[in-house]
Amino acid sequence: MSFAFKKVSQHPLIPSWMPIIPVITALALCSMPNAAKAEDNPPAKSRSAVQEFAKLTELMRGSWRVENTAMRDAPEHGQKIGDPVIAYATITPNPAGTVLQWDVQFGSDVTRGLVSVTLGTNQIRSFNTAPDGAHWELIISQTKKNKNHWTFKLANASFPTGEAATGNGTWKISEDGKLFTTEATIKSADGTTIELNNRMVRLSKSTDAEKLASASVRRFLRNFNTRNVSGLADEFMENSVRVISLYQLPLEGRDAIAKSFKERFADEDDSDAGSLDAVVTNARYISENVILADGTWQIIDAEGNTSRAGKWGNVLQVVDGECKLLMESAHSEISNEEVSEEKSASRLPVPEALTAKDDPVVPLLERSIMRYTNGMQASNFDALAREFTSDGVQLVGNVPGPSRGYKEIAKAFSVGVGEGSPYEKTVLKAKVLGLRRIDDQLVAAYGVWSAHTPDGALIDFGQWGNVFRQADGEAKMIIESAGSFE
Repeated sequence: MSFAFKKVSQHPLIPSWMPIIPVITALALCSMPNAAKAEDNPPAKSRSAVQEFAKLTELMRGSWRVENTAMRDAPEHGQKIGDPVIAYATITPNPAGTVLQWDVQFGSDVTRGLVSVTLGTNQIRSFNTAPDGAHWELIISQTKKNKNHWTFKLANASFPTGEAATGNGTWKISEDGKLFTTEATIKSADGTTIELNNRMVRLSKSTDAEKLASASVRRFLRNFNTRNVSGLADEFMENSVRVISLYQLPLEGRDAIAKSFKERFADEDDSDAGSLDAVVTNARYISENVILADGTWQIIDAEGNTSRAGKWGNVLQVVDGECKLLMESAHSEISNEEVSEEKSASRLPVPEALTAKDDPVVPLLERSIMRYTNGMQASNFDALAREFTSDGVQLVGNVPGPSRGYKEIAKAFSVGVGEGSPYEKTVLKAKVLGLRRIDDQLVAAYGVWSAHTPDGALIDFGQWGNVFRQADGEAKMIIESAGSFE
């Protein structure tokens, strides 16, 4: 939803809770529509809240992109006033259809709402909490004139400070069910007033991103551990790309990927052959029928020891109810001590050709790389973290675990390229080798990187497979998945 906030009056508490996602997004998004005024929304005997709730469930279940605008500078989130703020909402009914769970994910934070019918008062109510301690309820009802219009009243709301708030607003859901807009007025106890105008865009009617991604991983593991080359190849789209630590250059297309599996298994010593294990850490729809998922993997030897391990961040296309890999990007985790000139001594020539040079996103990607390179040389962790979207994720080889959101990503940079790291103030060179369009805003791109000393000596090199979002003439990373060549 695009949060366009209009401040009617100032209040010292507003800057602390209003600007970003945790409270307002949830207030506007996680809360469902209700009556604008209590007197406009009596628990009319002629109306059935149960029937209205069933209609609301039908309209709202699914996966949504939440589009907001920051209303103030928020250094703790790496944002300035007017910056776009993206989150993702998953709205899921329970099996009995009596409760809607509404989760809004922003970085590593999740705001949760539970919506159900209070039979005693014949009302639909939502109960919401945010990670910063905010809490609120909504009373929701359908308008008589338009089945896709709803009203809501804010009740029992309090800010993280404990100060109370009231408010009311309306929901409008487009005829095709793909756009959900909110208009609301929120008032604090001292009379401070905030006007909200925001929107959500439907990505899928499904809420099974994690379930589908996990099923994809299970099939991949089964085929890998039985050395089923054709089964593995079938997990990839025809035009997919594989970007992994074992290779110096990307593998482009299903045929090349199948060939790489065949060659790898043929060269394997059965006595040393390891089994692969992997899990999904996070999965979400980022476009219609496209899922972005990340997780961890490990190779386990015959004695049950982990011989190699790392992280993966993949783009999955939903085809006939199953996920197929559009881009796999998986890299080993390594310690700084493992980075050496000897490991990086032998390199293949980097291809000159870009597989999609006509795409207007290419210069945007190159500008992002330039800013990233400058941030590396200057050890400017803030600038580096700002190369990610507000919902960004970083998965890099020399930093343990995933990093989500501005704070975690900035901290990861301080570890990965800060003092004591072999990459500290290095000269980074990176090149885009290809890309795959996801939609008009999103692109999966991949390429190679190398780190050098100021006098040009090679320190390390590897691959990257990232997802970027275009906005306001620039491209920023939704996910960075990169690592060293083994």
